[in-house]
Amino acid sequence: MRFLVLPLIVLPSIANAADVAAARAAVGRALKDPASARFEGVRDRGAAVCGLVNAKNSLGGYTGAMPFVYVVASREVFVLDPASQNGPAWAARAVEAYQAHCS
Repeated sequence: MRFLVLPLIVLPSIANAADVAAARAAVGRALKDPASARFEGVRDRGAAVCGLVNAKNSLGGYTGAMPFVYVVASREVFVLDPASQNGPAWAARAVEAYQAHCS
């Protein structure tokens, strides 16, 4: 009698669907053209959802992939956009949130 032995591969959680949906919606609200958003590398980190988003700017061109973090408990979203006009305090919070949850 022969047995086929297959290795068991345990994959990390692809993502909690509700948290990912909330993250995508929140990121969309932060963009100039939410319908153009292209997400990649989205992952659920438990307390946050992290990934990259590329979307069109005011001129209609894609900006390039930008990191984002959606903090589940506070429902805050940060898109690390170098062209952001939100000011240095917001930028510092965005980088801090990204480093705490996504690095």
